[in-house]
Amino acid sequence: MKVFFDSEIFLLQKSGGVSRYFTEVFEQFLEKPSLGIEPNLTFERTSNLHLKETLLKNSISIKNIEIPYFSPISPKRALISYGPLKFINSSISAESKLAPAKDSWLHATYYRPNFLEKFGYKSLAVTVHDFIPEKLNWNGIRNPHLGKENIVRNADLIFCVSQETANDMVSIYGEVRGDIRVIPHGIKEISTLENKQALAPEPTVLYVGHRAGYKNFIDLSQALRKLWQSGSDIKLVTVGPEFSISEFNEYIGSKYRSKWSHYSDVSDQVLFRLYREAALLCVTSKMEGFGLPILEALSQGTAVVAGDTPIAREVAKEVGIYFEIGKIDSLIHSLLEGIEKARNPNLIAKRLKFSSKFTWGQTASKMAAAYRDVSNQ
Repeated sequence: MKVFFDSEIFLLQKSGGVSRYFTEVFEQFLEKPSLGIEPNLTFERTSNLHLKETLLKNSISIKNIEIPYFSPISPKRALISYGPLKFINSSISAESKLAPAKDSWLHATYYRPNFLEKFGYKSLAVTVHDFIPEKLNWNGIRNPHLGKENIVRNADLIFCVSQETANDMVSIYGEVRGDIRVIPHGIKEISTLENKQALAPEPTVLYVGHRAGYKNFIDLSQALRKLWQSGSDIKLVTVGPEFSISEFNEYIGSKYRSKWSHYSDVSDQVLFRLYREAALLCVTSKMEGFGLPILEALSQGTAVVAGDTPIAREVAKEVGIYFEIGKIDSLIHSLLEGIEKARNPNLIAKRLKFSSKFTWGQTASKMAAAYRDVSNQ
């Protein structure tokens, strides 16, 4: 069975959780023919680091983007990234291919559908990652998920990455015609107890991802500043977009520059090394659709401190350490608890065992079964 993935998320993101999700699934289908899915791309150009790394590993060539893609970083660009203009924009930037035979699937990688993208495919699938914009009342072209409801209502198969996301979809949209499957993310590799214990016990807190708004990085900043002021030797490592001068001054400050390291555009190899070396991962987000860094950190035996949200509880369950969002003293208590428990061999083993239940192979296998089930209906 042929499944084609469109260019949208691979144009929008140079790296990030959603493009990582699709890259991991694509790789599983590519490397495991027994799943019965032949993965294909509808485009010939991308600058996405995850996809390029996977294609290179599998000796598949792809070109870099030469013509800029007008991603929706402003209201004007949001209009360009929707409807017929979006189709022209993405086709030129990514050198889109013609539609294949009509017995195949198109899996939309993001939420700006266009009837031209659906043309030529028998069935349409979409993955719904979260309903954060709806919860925050981001309306109209301010909503980065503009078009999500339309594509969900037209999809034959709807993948939700968590039960929380599926519940939100039913609550917000009501009944939809497509088949809904809740299939969680997976992890790329699982470390060992020996690898974790071999590391120096330096108290390092790792933060991965964007920092503004609902991501709530300011809670961690304030907690660490209090600890640093009291003489703590805790180090902070951040992975994500570069810090602006104003962000650095607000979140870190020149006084504590020596306690902070930052990485941008890291490879998977570097990212997982950082997970493994950290005492704990801190997730301050007020809401998520899944929270992949939680699983990735646990897969390296690393403790996870997360804001006490339904999705964090769904993903990390009893192996997570939770704090009350907005309560800095609660976060400080959890950080100190996480550092204290970071090198406990029994807890490391528990994290590794827990994360082993979530693999990209299992994710891809469940998705393959869903494609077949819906095709046979």
